Amino acid sequence: MTDDAAPITTADDNTFDDMVLRSPLPILVSFGATWCVKCKALHPTLAAIAADYQDRMKVVHVDVDQSPALTEKFDIASLPALLFFKNGEQCGSLPGVLPKSKLVELIEDFLAV
Repeated sequence: MTDDAAPITTADDNTFDDMVLRSPLPILVSFGATWCVKCKALHPTLAAIAADYQDRMKVVHVDVDQSPALTEKFDIASLPALLFFKNGEQCGSLPGVLPKSKLVELIEDFLAV
């Protein structure tokens, strides 16, 4: 990640509501884990997206091992899992690793709604 890139913020069971559900900006939440190889592969793409979209949305990471209540609440069954939130409501989801071009296309659709 470059110095001018927007950081990927980390949320957990205690901070999720304030960081995601009460955010004035749309949020892309990445559910993952430190042991997840696909999550690690997705991280540079998410970091680039966080930088590219820093004025239009935020990217937030949730570690499933540290946030069991959120993992259960959102029925996360495979990693990585991406959930879109807007105005405090979940309005989309994407499982797995996607190429940046496809992810950007879906983000643009999500932001247009």
